[in-house]
Amino acid sequence: HNYRPLMGTSFSDGSITYCQSSGNSTASEWIQSIALGTYTNNSGDNGGYLDNTTNPVSVECGQSYSFTGTPGFSNRSRREFWRAWIDLNIDGDFSDAGEEVFAANGKKGSVSGSISIPAGLTGDTRMRVSMKYNAVPDPCEQIPYGEVEDYTLTFTPPVPQAPVSDFSGDPTTVTEGNSVDFTDLSLNDPTSWAWTFAGGTPASSTEQNPTVTYDTEGTYEVSLTATNDVGSDTKTVTDYITVNSSGSTSYCESSSQS
Repeated sequence: HNYRPLMGTSFSDGSITYCQSSGNSTASEWIQSIALGTYTNNSGDNGGYLDNTTNPVSVECGQSYSFTGTPGFSNRSRREFWRAWIDLNIDGDFSDAGEEVFAANGKKGSVSGSISIPAGLTGDTRMRVSMKYNAVPDPCEQIPYGEVEDYTLTFTPPVPQAPVSDFSGDPTTVTEGNSVDFTDLSLNDPTSWAWTFAGGTPASSTEQNPTVTYDTEGTYEVSLTATNDVGSDTKTVTDYITVNSSGSTSYCESSSQS
């Protein structure tokens, strides 16, 4: 529902009470819409404040979401300062480290960025979005020109996903008889790895981060299949490792007159 708070009132989520903040009901600018990931709320002018906490938005822990804020104006566009806060530890304020999750300064049009949700969170919490003309907003203030919107976020466990295989080798160019250290860079927490190394010793490995020796000149392919309970993914890079000949060692002749 839309609600214009009175000066000095507070908002409560069950046993948690949040500080009051709102814009000016007669201001010439407002938050037209916000988008968080696939969620969009195009609410328009709400008289300085929108309480949208009765419609929870689910967010997965450990994930990042795109964020977009779009202003609305009754006359001409003006330079707006945006802030978004999330009460990550659910203690009723927005003052803890990392709880300011988005900032944009002095923009006349839409602003965008990303908001990261830390891993391991549970429960419902408050997200507050503020837009203020010509100055940085505070999460607990009466904004003379602009608007404040409150949302409820529900933290959910991340949905398991199959790995996205990736790796690196260091170095990728060696001389015969030298070794390469391989590092698994796969996403989504694989639990097993199957490497193949053309021209290498060993030629295959199930270690996460193996070391491989190359004894013969040439260029060689590397492949990694990463697997977890959801599925698997394979990355293959041809001509990834270059092995140069070690050559033969010779010294210049030396002689004396006597």
